[in-house]
Amino acid sequence: MITANAAVSDRIKTDIDVVLAYGDTVSDQIVFWPKNVGTQTISAIDQSDIFLKSPSATVRVPYWNGGGSPPPDYWVYTLENGSAWTQAVTVKVTLHMAATTVATGLHTVKMAVPNGVSAEKEFSI
Repeated sequence: MITANAAVSDRIKTDIDVVLAYGDTVSDQIVFWPKNVGTQTISAIDQSDIFLKSPSATVRVPYWNGGGSPPPDYWVYTLENGSAWTQAVTVKVTLHMAATTVATGLHTVKMAVPNGVSAEKEFSI
């Protein structure tokens, strides 16, 4: 019961908002900025799930930690204004899409952090 209460409390305190998203058909990249708008520090950012819905496909994009050869599609991140993803800190997420074509049209990017809290942003290219 105590563990379940702690998990629910963690989820309630966690919230993110995707502030901006855009894509580039020439470089086949999508960039977006999720902001921690909750009171909980979000750890293990690399264990988040990133989904991209485009006019031609919906894909889950894996994280690449920089070791070995990157997968055809992958994402990396940079903390923009902090050393941890605490309240008010924004993360820059870059999706490199070699296998999935970044085409013009309406796209949606969705990020789900490890405890299941998610946010998405719709944008046009």
